[in-house]
Amino acid sequence: MYPAYRAMVAGESESALASLFTILFSQLFAFMLAATVYLTLVAGDGIWRKLGRPLWTRWSEADYRGHILRSVGYGYLFCLFLLGLQQVLFWAGERYFDVWSVNDPMFSEVNQLWPLAAPLLAWAAAISEEALFRLFGIGLFKRWFKSSALAAILSSMIWAIGHTSYPIYPTYTRFVEVAIIGLVFSFIFLKFGFITAVFTHASFNSILMGVSLIFTVSGAQALLGLVYIASPAIVGFILYWLHSIFRKRPTPPHLDAPTHA
Repeated sequence: MYPAYRAMVAGESESALASLFTILFSQLFAFMLAATVYLTLVAGDGIWRKLGRPLWTRWSEADYRGHILRSVGYGYLFCLFLLGLQQVLFWAGERYFDVWSVNDPMFSEVNQLWPLAAPLLAWAAAISEEALFRLFGIGLFKRWFKSSALAAILSSMIWAIGHTSYPIYPTYTRFVEVAIIGLVFSFIFLKFGFITAVFTHASFNSILMGVSLIFTVSGAQALLGLVYIASPAIVGFILYWLHSIFRKRPTPPHLDAPTHA
């Protein structure tokens, strides 16, 4: 994202040094966030298992590969619904609430040194946000208030507050839009589990990135948009393949049990 940071401080003295410092600081902050994501994954999974409803399918479970394939398919399907819902919300906002937005170089794949790495942003957001606001957030609120509906509403509202920094105005309309989308993600999580919610979120982000790149650049870089769109399916295939190779299969009892005459 170095070109984007340079664009933000263009014309200022020592802009290169300021951009480098900002990137280094953001990376340090990212490592701290990674630690919190790990804690929310562990805590969230523990909360749901204590509630008697494990929503994160484990690698060791026999149906893991089938669950991955279903999550990829449901992810793309739910993503199309969410994209349509978002467009309806944008249309209603522009028509009735005078919603407007500005271009931000930080959100453009063109302003990246390696645009091919952009799907990592989609996955980073999908994993961290579903871990914090769905797996952990809904689980914690449900444990406190004994209501899945209330837990979904509260976690979606908190998630929406974090998205009001996007350059879409008036800010409150962004809060309403993201909160509604958050309720859909909450339903997906509660109905189909954490992995399906992550694939849906990653598909949503990847398609938005891919389509924007296809329509903003030309040539070889435009083809990267197809890579973005296909990235959830690619990740699902890799997980399916790794699980088929590395999952330890239980040894049949008759092979290691002592025999008696």
